[in-house]
Amino acid sequence: MVDQICILTFASLSEQWFRPLLDYPICFFYGRINYIDPDTGEPVKGVTKGSCLTYLGPNIATFAYEFRELGKVLVPFNIMAELARPHYLLKVPHG
Repeated sequence: MVDQICILTFASLSEQWFRPLLDYPICFFYGRINYIDPDTGEPVKGVTKGSCLTYLGPNIATFAYEFRELGKVLVPFNIMAELARPHYLLKVPHG
């Protein structure tokens, strides 16, 4: 069983296949990422699109913290609203 996964893709917001990923936390990298050619093992130079890393899992705050310096991390409103619900709040003992 897999508890969490990261998906590295081009940031192709205009593409139909990309739209479902917008429902999850995403880091849009500030710079371009050179992918590795599977045949040569060398970086492919001249990448013309930006990349992003989409996170599917329960550790949203950790994902956002770890990738904050590499790009802009966005968390969809529906996830933020769920995290703000009272049952997610830390219960502090009184007295």
